[in-house]
Amino acid sequence: REYVIVGVKTNIPFHQQLLDDPRFVAGQVHTGFLDNDFKMVEPDGHEDDNTVALLVAAVMAHNRRSRNGAQPAVIVGPENNGNWRAAGRDRELAARASASPQGSRWRRSTG
Repeated sequence: REYVIVGVKTNIPFHQQLLDDPRFVAGQVHTGFLDNDFKMVEPDGHEDDNTVALLVAAVMAHNRRSRNGAQPAVIVGPENNGNWRAAGRDRELAARASASPQGSRWRRSTG
């Protein structure tokens, strides 16, 4: 599940959680299902420290390689739809990822 949508806030998390509900998938719903039975779990906004550390390391490594003139990695395989797609996607994601210290924690952001 990878979505990067910048700008307008979306309801993708709602749909993901709704489709993860076995009652909804089984069709065991009624007109009051969303109001009475379905409980949306809101993310707490705190990322796992290991996830943040990996994000920071990836961004720093990418920036270091870019300064040294290194080329992006090439994906090889039978289902390769073109290295230009992978390279462009990687550049786009790296350009949008950042991390900065915020008190005793790290704040990550994309976009």
